[in-house]
Amino acid sequence: MAFVAVGFLLSVAMGAVGVAVSQLACVDAARAGARLAARSESAGAVGMSAEIRAPAGATVTVERSGRTVRVTVQTLVRLVAPLPPVAVSATAVASVEGLS
Repeated sequence: MAFVAVGFLLSVAMGAVGVAVSQLACVDAARAGARLAARSESAGAVGMSAEIRAPAGATVTVERSGRTVRVTVQTLVRLVAPLPPVAVSATAVASVEGLS
């Protein structure tokens, strides 16, 4: 019985590491997309850059409002089978360069 409990705790710990790695990937993807959007790159290029860096299955949203662009990356990460998935997201905001 103790081995089962230890195994479960190790599974949860490994899942927590997976959540942390996914969070870092979302942050990196959102920042990369915001940097490109700030340089007035096309929406396709911004989305592709963020999707390449984002975890598999993540959704990327690009919003422009005046001189500001916001890139959000969201995904679900499963810890272990009986537990519900954890929502992970990151948002980066940048000012668009070159607008007068």
